[in-house]
Amino acid sequence: DSLLAGTRLPCVVVDAPAPAADHLTVDRPGGVQAAVRHLADRGRRRIAYLGQNDPTRLTGYLRALQELGLPAQHLDLPSSTDRHAQGRASAERVASLKPRPDAVQAYSDEMALGLLAGLHERGIRVPHEIAVIGFDDRHAASMVWPALTTLAHPNRELGEAAARRLLDRIAGRRPPNREPVPPLPMRLVIRESS
Repeated sequence: DSLLAGTRLPCVVVDAPAPAADHLTVDRPGGVQAAVRHLADRGRRRIAYLGQNDPTRLTGYLRALQELGLPAQHLDLPSSTDRHAQGRASAERVASLKPRPDAVQAYSDEMALGLLAGLHERGIRVPHEIAVIGFDDRHAASMVWPALTTLAHPNRELGEAAARRLLDRIAGRRPPNREPVPPLPMRLVIRESS
């Protein structure tokens, strides 16, 4: 950001706050909030969050539960490069909770896919006993059984908005930092796991 402050070159920063430059972001908390509401609309009342304490996801989870009047159950995990293994290992923890969650919002698709595998190994039926939602809409999410409900990033919309904003700046039609863009919404991709 300090490098951008001294330059006169038009630039747009994508998916990171940059007070010295035009920037566009994604509404991750709003996406998770919509996913939790989806679970509640399907009758789920013990919705857990599986993953690290990341405010871009956890804020939306907590906000949705507060709106719905439901208890929070954050299954905190340390940051790891092998999220699939974390999710798989977490299945034992999820299965042994009293009362057991009837739904889990996972930090990422990798973690959710690992959780699905671990739940299958324990004979827990998804979504009948526990619904699972991921985050990222990775290609594998549509290829597992049951296919994973997940949140998709608005990559195309983000790229198009950034290009429009940059072209406007180059052409002198938009002064820097004068018109902040609201965060772009994520899209809930509903599949069989929820």
